[in-house]
Amino acid sequence: MIGPDVQNVQLKQMQEAASVQSAAAGQSMREMLEESDANLLVVIKDMRAAARVADDSNDPGTVDLFSKIVQIHEKHEWFIREVLKCKDGLES
Repeated sequence: MIGPDVQNVQLKQMQEAASVQSAAAGQSMREMLEESDANLLVVIKDMRAAARVADDSNDPGTVDLFSKIVQIHEKHEWFIREVLKCKDGLES
């Protein structure tokens, strides 16, 4: 959005470059939640690293933005982890 030389990027290219994985066909509910939990941990780790880069670059606004978003993702990860612990009807 910043410059005039925007490259056309296909969704498939973005998925191939992503650190997280898309759900596979035929997964059980438990497998999908486990994958979601693993993906959230990757996102949290990457956002913390980006916040460190922003901090090293003396950019407190970006650090604050990442900090708030990381907190939200950490809450989601905690919730999914707790659901997985309960084993209340989730397929194994």
